[in-house]
Amino acid sequence: LAGSAILYAITLAIYFCALKRDDTTIIVIMFNLIPVFSLLLSPLILRGQEVRPLQLLGCLIVLAAAMIVTFESDKKRFSKSKLVTFIMMAFVSLGYSMWFILTRFVTQDHNFEQTTFWLNVMIFLVGIIAFLLLRKYRKSFLVLVKKNGPLIFGLNITNELCNSFGMVLMTFAGTMIA
Repeated sequence: LAGSAILYAITLAIYFCALKRDDTTIIVIMFNLIPVFSLLLSPLILRGQEVRPLQLLGCLIVLAAAMIVTFESDKKRFSKSKLVTFIMMAFVSLGYSMWFILTRFVTQDHNFEQTTFWLNVMIFLVGIIAFLLLRKYRKSFLVLVKKNGPLIFGLNITNELCNSFGMVLMTFAGTMIA
């Protein structure tokens, strides 16, 4: 689970970099690569998983759609910038997919509640380590807290409650899909 938490943090960082580079609508389309990677990789890691021909066809359609958004029709070529975004989002999708598959792998032998608890503890620890080791991140965070402390903490507590509930639902759904 520690590796899964680190993978989650790296994936999230690449995702935010991709959001800085390109339009959100393109990023969302490329997020559809997550089920493609999950479908193709889960048989390698999970017991009893298989890929059927119709599922492979679906994967090709999703992959083609993700590639189409990188094409600039007015210039009749692929945009280098969008190709870089595509590669970044492919890594993000692969990372999220592996996160779901690894979580599912652990829940095969342990219950969902224990797995979710320890996964969130590991994500918290990775966040603390990032805070301690990444000076720029730490400095920005402390300036933000000093400037808008009560508002930031109120919004953050609300966000974390929603995020925690959503993560439990998403993780459970991901373990059922993978």
